[in-house]
Amino acid sequence: MSRIFILKLKNKNEIETTISLLSKEKGVLFAEKNGGAEPIQTTPNDSKFNNQWGLKNGTTGHDIKATEAWDIYKGTSSNIIAIIDGGIDKTHTDLTGKVTGDDGYGWGGHGIHVAGIAAAKTNNDTGVAGVDWYANLHSERVDGTDDVGKYNAIIDAVTYSSHVHALNRSSRLIDPVGRWSTTVRMAFAYAHTTNPNPPAALAND
Repeated sequence: MSRIFILKLKNKNEIETTISLLSKEKGVLFAEKNGGAEPIQTTPNDSKFNNQWGLKNGTTGHDIKATEAWDIYKGTSSNIIAIIDGGIDKTHTDLTGKVTGDDGYGWGGHGIHVAGIAAAKTNNDTGVAGVDWYANLHSERVDGTDDVGKYNAIIDAVTYSSHVHALNRSSRLIDPVGRWSTTVRMAFAYAHTTNPNPPAALAND
């Protein structure tokens, strides 16, 4: 930085000419215009994006700053997010062509809601925006299952593909509510250590 110099010109109209002249000098590595910066904040055109307060609501510390993040990275179709929930509607307008795994859904469509937040088709002037614009989704249904069923769903999700980089299981154990399950914990431990790229796991138990 000690060899970088800022030149202040009296006439701003001479900036381009000055840059051109300096660039021709053998002792000058580069010459360029100086200036500031501002956030772009990529905003998708999905019709319900303004309702997604968790992605952007203008209140510091209460959203994930999605628009700022999308300036840097919007996701990739090589990512697979496993949704361990009540199932996903594979025919949903915002999810068609993105979902593999179990068919059907229960729990009042909870899994569909989760899938949309994670990876709905984005900037398509329809519905909601997904955090990862392009990721694919893998559905593992656990509605109506016991702990063994939940264990198998988690294992099946993480072994489905080496491109499964995230598991979402936003549910809780019942009978009674809040109980502990070593069986389910073992499945998450397996998921973390087995996949070549250990996925992040969200479990609300």
